[in-house]
Amino acid sequence: MKCLFYPLFIFPSSTRLEKQPIKLTCMKGLIIYDSKYGATRQYAMWLSQRLLLPFRPSASITDEDLVNTDFFLLGSPVYIGRLTLKKWFTRKKAFLQNKQVLFFIVCGSAEDKEKQTTIIKQNALETIVSPGNIYFLPGRVNPQQLSFADKIKLRMGAMFEKDPVKKKGMLTGMDGVSMQQLAPVISAANHYLALGRRTITRVSTI
Repeated sequence: MKCLFYPLFIFPSSTRLEKQPIKLTCMKGLIIYDSKYGATRQYAMWLSQRLLLPFRPSASITDEDLVNTDFFLLGSPVYIGRLTLKKWFTRKKAFLQNKQVLFFIVCGSAEDKEKQTTIIKQNALETIVSPGNIYFLPGRVNPQQLSFADKIKLRMGAMFEKDPVKKKGMLTGMDGVSMQQLAPVISAANHYLALGRRTITRVSTI
């Protein structure tokens, strides 16, 4: 939960003030993620630290958590073109309606606009979030961490990769995960949290 406060106002000593109650409400935000080899969790943790919001894996989220939350930051890696969080957000779609949602996607094609469009369409992301609120972030490939099956799939994928730099990264490893990549996500999240300000300070002068 992130609470936002207004500054105090200073009036001349001769001014009489009529005290009024101060009302404070907080926009409840939650970072929900799925992570296969740790990159998405790393991004979620950094977002939590910068935005002062809790971050939790999707498997731990209850329907009550969703009902009591106003703003969601959802994160998922891509696995063979499919978001690993897709089954979860498809089941929970009704709870996400009429809520503020940002979505960050961790993948190896973070700069490829054509592949981004394909991922968005194949995973029906526009049913829960507007395209302008979807962010692609570079991921990490560590061949030593991969399961045997994933190593085989990655090598097969590398066979069809035309970009020599990406091809080498798929085979030998790459790491594009960094806090700096989150700048646009943090900016957008702060914007929505600011819209959630509902603090009203009533001070009338006499």
